[in-house]
Amino acid sequence: KYVLMVLAPAILFVTISSVFRGYFAGLNNMKATSVSQTLEQFFNCTLTIMFVYAVVGKDPAIMAAAGNLSTTLSILISFIYLLIYFKRRKKELKLECKNQEIESENKTTKQLIKRIMKISIPMTIGALISVITSTIDSVTISNCIQKAYEGILIGGKEVLEAKAMELAGVLSKVETIIHLPLAVNIAFYTALVPAISSALSQKDVKTATKRLSFSFALSFIITIPCAVGLSFLANPILKVLYPSAPDGAILLIISTFNMILIALNYIINGGLYGVGKVNVPVIALTCGIIVKVILNVILVSNPKINIYGAAISSIICQVISFVISYVALKGEIKLELNVKNYIIKPLVSAITMGIFAIGAYKILNINFGNTISTVLAISVGAIVYGMMIIITRTFSKEDIHILPYGKKIYKILTKMKLYKEEEI
Repeated sequence: KYVLMVLAPAILFVTISSVFRGYFAGLNNMKATSVSQTLEQFFNCTLTIMFVYAVVGKDPAIMAAAGNLSTTLSILISFIYLLIYFKRRKKELKLECKNQEIESENKTTKQLIKRIMKISIPMTIGALISVITSTIDSVTISNCIQKAYEGILIGGKEVLEAKAMELAGVLSKVETIIHLPLAVNIAFYTALVPAISSALSQKDVKTATKRLSFSFALSFIITIPCAVGLSFLANPILKVLYPSAPDGAILLIISTFNMILIALNYIINGGLYGVGKVNVPVIALTCGIIVKVILNVILVSNPKINIYGAAISSIICQVISFVISYVALKGEIKLELNVKNYIIKPLVSAITMGIFAIGAYKILNINFGNTISTVLAISVGAIVYGMMIIITRTFSKEDIHILPYGKKIYKILTKMKLYKEEEI
């Protein structure tokens, strides 16, 4: 009851926000959409942790409502940002709208509706599949954990249900943590769709390829250090976020692989939507989910694997989805990825970062508490990773110029003699 009450207002704000985002996308203005979605994901993750922590020990119904209240508030914050952005730039946006060459001017309302439905229905089905899967996941995990511990735990069904809730709770908090770094990838994915479709409409395959390839590269460069950092500092991070229940370090380490795959799937789905293959992500996700449910039943039911089976099955689900989507996209756009620069170098930089971060944590933890030591260790890791990216020359001059304020960043790097002006 309480969960429904706190979530109900979100429906209104999601609907209106979608109209704003569609309007901005139509004008190739992705700043508002990207920032609003990043804000939404960030506040959803952080407020969930804060609210649940604030009501620990209260009635479970209150705790559940507190956790879900963060969803509504994060959507409201995102909506307010979009509204302010629209109000402040209303005249500027109207001028952009007038200057657009609108392809659909000669189409009837019926033709426009048909086209919209053709694109939106597969995307909606994909979203529904994800929601249905979460429900199936919860049910299968709960039943399979009870089956796994049947005959091991003494106390009957109540004890088994309590164990299932405990392990499902560990999985839930781990998923909350790994979704925080994905906020940036959602912004990339959102911006990628109109960028690719716009380039292809002008038959500029080179630009579409460059944008997709660079989005993949940035996805690697952002998610790999996040995954390594969470792996090296899994236990300290869980102690900071969940001091009364810090278990789940191994599950978090396993789930970081899933985080990388989800990020890549966001990008590849953005590419598929951009080229008009809106059915492929649905098919790919459905295939992955079928395998996931089967593996949940097999792996989670095994008492030696139990809840880890859910993380493993999620990884395999994302791998299947990625392979199907990648093969489909490859037929339309060929990716141009520099494996050395965009995968090997970030991985080496991230591992170096992880070693420095865990070393810093162990030294600091002697004299400081876990929270201060963890925060400082993460800061050390971020600085080391940034330095390693520059030292290993992961980005070329052209790559840096693509980034926001890229030219200014490159000038600073040349003044520091880290790059040469003539480098390309």
